[in-house]
Amino acid sequence: MTNDTSAASSGARRGGLLPARLRPLSRPRVWVELAFSAALYVAYDCTRSLVPDHRIAAMHRASWIWHAERVLHLDPELAVNHAVNHVRWLIVGMNYYYATLHFVVTLGVLVWLYARHAASYRSARTALYTATLLALIGFTFFALAPPRFLTGDGFVDTVVVHHTWGSWGSGHVSSVSNQYAAMPSVHIVWSTWSGLTLAALAHRTWVRVLGVCYPLATFTVILATANHFVADAVGGALTLAVGFLIQRLLTGRMAYQRVSGDRDRRHGVGEPPTGPDARPAPPADRPATPLTTAGPAERRPAPAITRRPDLQDPPGRRCPARWRGMGASEEQRAAPTRPRWGRQHPDPDGPPSPESRTRSPGPGDGPGDPPRRTSPADLVPGRRVRDRLRLALQMITAALTRK
Repeated sequence: MTNDTSAASSGARRGGLLPARLRPLSRPRVWVELAFSAALYVAYDCTRSLVPDHRIAAMHRASWIWHAERVLHLDPELAVNHAVNHVRWLIVGMNYYYATLHFVVTLGVLVWLYARHAASYRSARTALYTATLLALIGFTFFALAPPRFLTGDGFVDTVVVHHTWGSWGSGHVSSVSNQYAAMPSVHIVWSTWSGLTLAALAHRTWVRVLGVCYPLATFTVILATANHFVADAVGGALTLAVGFLIQRLLTGRMAYQRVSGDRDRRHGVGEPPTGPDARPAPPADRPATPLTTAGPAERRPAPAITRRPDLQDPPGRRCPARWRGMGASEEQRAAPTRPRWGRQHPDPDGPPSPESRTRSPGPGDGPGDPPRRTSPADLVPGRRVRDRLRLALQMITAALTRK
């Protein structure tokens, strides 16, 4: 018993660094998720308090990254920023896109994942929170100014020019935000995570297509609004990849899983189903059926064929020789064969009369020949055909049951 317990414990831990009790597939409690969100906000507020000490260094790093991208010819930021800035309705829409969808889409995907795909929620949430925590560490030790602060290089601050409300650069929002949190891009981290989640778990094709297009649209928006460099987007993608890698090491499973059988969108995995899909629990006194057996399973004997009383043949009727032993009763096997001729009874449901049991002399019968008696089974019209069809069906059923 001790060896079995230790083997099971080691097998449970072999899948991931966390013990099995800390990586279940069931849906977590809501207050636990709210506590995680509050902890992330507190960590972000700590990084915002370090902004005054990093402002000059952040501007120098931004100039260096812009120069490096121009040397490598990976500098589409300025061209995209100027091209979109000429279309007022488009650039204003992108400013609001950058300010709002960043939170709305991510929160909506989290709620959808919690409600519909409980088996994947813990793993996917762990990857997202881990990547966000790594991004906060990057903000602390590598503060970087966005391109819109480099006005001397030709960038247009679209938030200031078009007076967009609610963006990070607006007056009342900038006071509570970290303006130098550009590397890595959290917009890319969250949008890519949302897109991957929808593409992996959504059942409708158009939703999966939207999941693929959403991070690409976000990448275009962060360049057009001059809020991030291309290097910031690459850093965000790498940060999310590291977050998924850490999640895989901790839990030992893929972040996105589809549950076979009943969809986990109805109830969490490990939670008993309720409603019309619920099945009655087995009695408590019934012994549990083992999942595995030591030896090969024993073959159960084929169930005996029971025939309905109303389908029994008359005692005097004998089935053909080729059907013997295939559902025939003992009386039928022992009954002698009788000749099958004679006049049929006019009433199939009534008993045969004594007169109908004798056959009238026919051609070829001598005047002194005694009248021949008929079988009761031959007096009902179609009785022989029905009997043969019924016995053929019983023969097929018996053959299938033996298999």
